[in-house]
Amino acid sequence: MFEKKYRLPIQQFYLKESLLNTNNNLPETVRKNSFFIVKTRKTKLPFSRFGVAVGSKVDKLATRRNFIRRNVIKWLQSTNFHQKPGKDVMIITLPKIKALGVGKKGIKNIQVELLKLFN
Repeated sequence: MFEKKYRLPIQQFYLKESLLNTNNNLPETVRKNSFFIVKTRKTKLPFSRFGVAVGSKVDKLATRRNFIRRNVIKWLQSTNFHQKPGKDVMIITLPKIKALGVGKKGIKNIQVELLKLFN
């Protein structure tokens, strides 16, 4: 689990554009593949914050959704992306992520797909 300062409040990320201008946030960029949508917004913070959203359309069982969420966060911590300055990153999983599988092979597949989006 990330320290609290590295966690992005999901509600704050989805504020209306008029409210964002008062917080000095810059426009966002979006990257997408068939498994993830990664939305990035520049900020003036000395570190990056991350949020991971796994909806109920991905899987009905909360344990599987939490498994996916924990593995995405674990990968982010191992790559030290949170130490790069000034970004808010929202990672949204899509229902096709179930095709990657669950278990060790599934975790490696998730990591490979995320790495494609971050490079």
